[in-house]
Amino acid sequence: MTSMEPYKDPKRLIHALQGLAIAEILFCALDLSLGLAAGWPMQAAGNEDATLFIGFIAITLVIQILARLASLLVRSRWTFRLVANARRFQALPVSERWAWLGFFIPILSLWIPLTVHQALTSAQTQQQGWTRLLVPAWWLLRLATCLSGTMIIFVVLVLLFYRDGSQFLPLTFVLLPALTGLPCAILSLMVVHTLSRQQAAPDDIRQATVF
Repeated sequence: MTSMEPYKDPKRLIHALQGLAIAEILFCALDLSLGLAAGWPMQAAGNEDATLFIGFIAITLVIQILARLASLLVRSRWTFRLVANARRFQALPVSERWAWLGFFIPILSLWIPLTVHQALTSAQTQQQGWTRLLVPAWWLLRLATCLSGTMIIFVVLVLLFYRDGSQFLPLTFVLLPALTGLPCAILSLMVVHTLSRQQAAPDDIRQATVF
């Protein structure tokens, strides 16, 4: 079944996603710079200098959380638009409404956006070389940047801390959003570029493909 949504150019959404991803890269780079200045990873976070830097990092993390929330809202709308445009020419595994809702429904949000992005990539590219791994790699890092993903990594670090007696846990934990967010933002730019470059135009004629 084809989409009943009219074709709309997602250019503004693309620019918004690119701007948010670049902002994420800059903030992550700032966090890592502050962490290195505090002695990470070669010293513990218990001294006064490290504690001060953690305070600065915490401020930037609040801004990053707000930026990531904005990115989630924009990406969900961008995905809605891509699916609606693509379904005018070919079959996709979900409708544009489910592609949008999939970002917000617990549990389903772990795989519906990944399925949609992979379907769009398969439909619009040749899936050669690195493009086959681009979306899964981005999605895994994206899960690591969310609250649940960060907590899973934190549990692993706690286990390592008690096993090895490591003194690097506090700063490492504070920097986790930057350590995962930086490569995630870079891959996000690549995903947006790859899918947007192949976006079907209104006058394209494509044979429907069932996934």
